[in-house]
Amino acid sequence: MYLNFTVYGIKESEQPSYIRSVNGTLALYMLSAEPSKPDVVLSRPVDNTAIGHMRFDSDGHFRFYNDSMEPVDVLADDLLAN
Repeated sequence: MYLNFTVYGIKESEQPSYIRSVNGTLALYMLSAEPSKPDVVLSRPVDNTAIGHMRFDSDGHFRFYNDSMEPVDVLADDLLAN
């Protein structure tokens, strides 16, 4: 995996950490849980109006796929910003 970042703080939730697709972005809940705001939001938008899937490809990229569009590299914008 090629994404590396640190989240500081005290875990406020007893739930395990998780990732959720929210409005075409990925919301990471590591210290908190819903209904709180996510700890990190990966902001590359995807068209989540169609049925699709996300996967880690063999080249290390995390992509969103559906039948109506080219694959979207979900983490590309966040990695280039760092």
